Amino acid sequence: MTRDRTGLANQPFGAFLTDLLNGRDTVWCDDWSDSDFVGACRTHGVSAWVAEQLLTTPSKIPESALDSLTAVRNAGLVFDKLHRAEVSRVVDHLHRLGILTVLLKGTPLAYSLYPSPHLRTRGDTDLLIDEDQQQAVDAAFAELGYERHAKPMVQFQSYQDSYGRTDALLATHVFDVHRRINNRQLFAAAFTWDELLVNRCPLPAIGSHAQMLTPPFQLLHACLHRVSHLHAPHDAGIDRHIGDRLIWFKDIQLLSAALSDTEWSGLVDACVDRLFPRLGGS
Repeated sequence: MTRDRTGLANQPFGAFLTDLLNGRDTVWCDDWSDSDFVGACRTHGVSAWVAEQLLTTPSKIPESALDSLTAVRNAGLVFDKLHRAEVSRVVDHLHRLGILTVLLKGTPLAYSLYPSPHLRTRGDTDLLIDEDQQQAVDAAFAELGYERHAKPMVQFQSYQDSYGRTDALLATHVFDVHRRINNRQLFAAAFTWDELLVNRCPLPAIGSHAQMLTPPFQLLHACLHRVSHLHAPHDAGIDRHIGDRLIWFKDIQLLSAALSDTEWSGLVDACVDRLFPRLGGS
């Protein structure tokens, strides 16, 4: 028997959504709540993906739930076009000021890995910068009409800042700017800025100046991100969620399938050399 090590089976609709997104047979229970199902899809960041799956695969899921998810999918298609242009504008502006950036997490994955960008639901775009350029980045976002969000009260130091603006079409754009690869003290200094710059590559779908981590380092970052939020709250739509999310597993699944043997070997070496010692290994 396969043991579920993710905890998803214990979350509402976790097992059902896992089977659905992997193309396995699913059975809808009549006593399930439509609204709870839609909420679970939102929490797991898979509303658009589920809607896409249900539009092409016959299912007994209630029509009201499908309508709600389809509406989310359609809204995502519209927002994606607006936000893609905004990401390009921000990256280009920072580049003109001599500020190097590396796109992290959902946005680069959406444009390099997913069949269509709107399937990778995301509430913001994450940028990695050299921490020595934080003041210049703060000024640059102000020039673009962004407001810096107040930092939450946290027990330990945070290595990120958040900026937001609402455009003329009332679309809200949020950028999380990171000065380290991870907020956890255990991993924050695992790789230097210069080391991460060596492990970056172009993201032409966003623009000529857009850069992202190489696939092996994207996978490493996706795993670190998941571990960091296993026991810490994470914003999931309008909710605060603790535990695994299906969209993180979809990222990891797609990245893992895309790596070559050589890339896997390099990833293992990076983990052994830089991460295992921080976990007490040798």
